[in-house]
Amino acid sequence: MLSFRLCVSILLATILAAAVLAEAGAGSPTVPRCAAPAGGWRASNGAQVTRAREAKLVVLVDRYRRTNGLQAAKRGRPGRGAVLVAPSRCSPASTMRAWRASPRVRRVLLSRGLVVRFVRLAAPVERPPLPPPPPPPVGPPPTVVGVPYTCTGPVDNVRVVGTGTADTALVNLAAGCTGTISLDVTVTAPGGGDGVKVQNGAHDLTVGPSSITCQPGLSDKEHQDGVQVQGGTNVTFKGLVVSCPSSPGAAAFYIDGKDFPGISNVTCDGCDLRHMVMGALFTAPAPGSGVRNSHIHQGTTTSAYYEIVGSGAINENNTLEPRD
Repeated sequence: MLSFRLCVSILLATILAAAVLAEAGAGSPTVPRCAAPAGGWRASNGAQVTRAREAKLVVLVDRYRRTNGLQAAKRGRPGRGAVLVAPSRCSPASTMRAWRASPRVRRVLLSRGLVVRFVRLAAPVERPPLPPPPPPPVGPPPTVVGVPYTCTGPVDNVRVVGTGTADTALVNLAAGCTGTISLDVTVTAPGGGDGVKVQNGAHDLTVGPSSITCQPGLSDKEHQDGVQVQGGTNVTFKGLVVSCPSSPGAAAFYIDGKDFPGISNVTCDGCDLRHMVMGALFTAPAPGSGVRNSHIHQGTTTSAYYEIVGSGAINENNTLEPRD
């Protein structure tokens, strides 16, 4: 059984809320009615509102909220009275104009034991978008040189670019050449010559990503390879693309250990090798040298993909591509 004090509080609540509602005006019929919470209305101190008064309180609270576009506030502070808690689904999305216009309705005091407070819907906080991550650091641009080109010393991010011809090779990686270099060269005809020659004394050199293109027009008496290795130690071509489909010669990537001793650890890694005769040719001795992780194309005028003469060649994880 409810205490006499709570019954009086509810009765006063009805009277005072009705007075407030009369000032605020009737509610909008377009706003859906808010059902009573499951289990009935309770004050935050746990006191149960009797069902005899519950419907009346719900009607009063609904009408007031619909009129002013408000929702229920948080629970009251200890010792400051209880708060009538309403489910959030009861709150229409509206403004506080009617609330601010009438100081008398800022707090509806039903009694010392039961207080109903309302707050406006909080507007979503618009946060500025996060700035994009900074771009990765960009190294210095390569030093671009033309053709014909001969490397005889240390290089650092040098890029050889150009179109032309030479008696032996458009690019020579000669004794003393070491560091990093890349190529984008086209060998013209007639005249020809190899795209690149690696010579004795080149060492600890990384070449790539690079492109060597051979133009058609050489006679059958001429000899043209994409790369001919005649020497070198610890030289790696990475991502080299050789396109010489009409070039008479040996191969797109030719390690010539039988004629040039001293070749060691010269490899083509991640390359794409296309030539009229075959993609790759290895002749021993050239320890630690060969082709890996590459696409080796069938010769455009032969059935050969590659040839290994002697032992010690690297031939790892390569893909054989039939001619078109």
